[in-house]
Order: sequence, then C-alpha cells, then structure tokens
Amino acid sequence: MTRLFPVEAEEEVLGSILSAASYSADAGHRIYRRAEASGLDPAHFGAASFVVLYATLGRMVEANIPIDAVSVAAELDRDHADPHVIQRLRVLAASVPAFNCIERHAEIVIDASVRREIEERAS
Repeated sequence: MTRLFPVEAEEEVLGSILSAASYSADAGHRIYRRAEASGLDPAHFGAASFVVLYATLGRMVEANIPIDAVSVAAELDRDHADPHVIQRLRVLAASVPAFNCIERHAEIVIDASVRREIEERAS
C-alpha cells in the first residue's frame, strides 16, 4: 500500500460489497450503505476504474437492483464502461474480503483521498 493510494483498501471496500451480495440480495445493499454512511463517495477512490465501480454500485442500490458480479457487469456494459473496469470487477468478485471491516476500509480510502487533495493543492 502506498502512502497516497491505498489500492488494497479500495479493493476491500468494493470486494466486501460484492462478497456480501453473495449471501443475499439485501446483504450487498446493506454493506454498501455502511460504506456510504462512513462518508465514502466515488470521488474518494484513487483508481479510475474503482470510481466507476463504486458509482455504479450506488446507482444499483438506489434502484434496488441486485449487486452480484453478473448484474454489475451488465450495468457496466449497458453504460459502455471501459473493458478495464469489467476486468477489475472480475478480480474483485473472485476475492472474499472481510465485510465486517467496511467502515475501517472506507475510512482509509477517505483519508487517502484527503491527503491526495492536500498534496495536489500544495504542488
């Protein structure tokens, strides 16, 4: 993990949401809402593909669409997302992160976003 780009935490947040969705349609939505309640929004992600994925998950939760990997891929395809985003989704869907830590992982992503912003303003 680098100082300003905690890709592992970003992967854990997204993977947690997808992993929870494998337990029940509602579980993925609940985990997403926990991340959202922590203050996490798409702009906090450093990886462009993760910005797209988190925003897509948010739209799907708001529309009450299940957020399993196949449904997310269909939404990304419908939105003509970059194939790289779908490849990142495949990798995330194959992992099994600990979704009980979603708030902590969201906090790490937010903190890194704030530090990136401060560093960008300083340069």
